[in-house]
Amino acid sequence: MVAIAATGIAALSISTVLPIKEAGAKEKSEIEEQDFKICQSFSFITDDYKDTVIHVVADTSCQDMKELYMKIQDFQTAMNGESDRLTINLYNSTEDISSNICAGTKVYYSDEME
Repeated sequence: MVAIAATGIAALSISTVLPIKEAGAKEKSEIEEQDFKICQSFSFITDDYKDTVIHVVADTSCQDMKELYMKIQDFQTAMNGESDRLTINLYNSTEDISSNICAGTKVYYSDEME
């Protein structure tokens, strides 16, 4: 984890490795695993505003995108608290993150999350 602070603004980069549910998983323990992996998270914080950007790997071909975004948003909020703005960038693989091939983006504002 790396934290940089300058003039009241903080940037945080975290690599989080979560298990991804495999297609066709039948065992209860496999079903309870996440079906996405947060690879990078950046938070920009001032005295009265928090802006968070996360890069997430998920198999977008076999999931309802609206439901997937909601799961990711709920997980992020539960782990790190609510942001004034949360940007979720979805990728199909870590290679796509490196190549900047985004499968989709959703932005949530704190007044929309209520």
